[in-house]
Amino acid sequence: MCARSSACPHEARRSQIERAGSDYRGLVSESVAKWVHPTRLHDADVGQVARDMALQAGPRIFAQQQRAIMSRADSRPLLASIRCPAIVVAGNDDALMPREIREELAGSIEGGRLLVLETCGHLVPLEQPAAVADAFVDWLAGVA
Repeated sequence: MCARSSACPHEARRSQIERAGSDYRGLVSESVAKWVHPTRLHDADVGQVARDMALQAGPRIFAQQQRAIMSRADSRPLLASIRCPAIVVAGNDDALMPREIREELAGSIEGGRLLVLETCGHLVPLEQPAAVADAFVDWLAGVA
């Protein structure tokens, strides 16, 4: 766990949990802007779907999700023990998952592969479902 500061991801999540009680709609709007590529922010099939899902979940579920994220163990040290083919699919413009982490995830798995989709944010399957499906079909064909 990190020390309490504005740079600490846990502190940022605590602040979001607190804010969700009074300004959940504003928090969702800001969050969606980080979840999806800017060109898809107002797209009915992406930005609006993400916004609707978050609003439907509500502040209580949001808080539960944030607490779960803060309490989960860092599994990255276990990635080297994976002994099967793996692919990490990520958006090039993911504002939540830094490039270094994506590269670490794929690179820590023996034979791991990283596929980065252009013009894509964090919600890869929602933003580019056909590209994700094609990537998995191609990947599975290569490991079969």
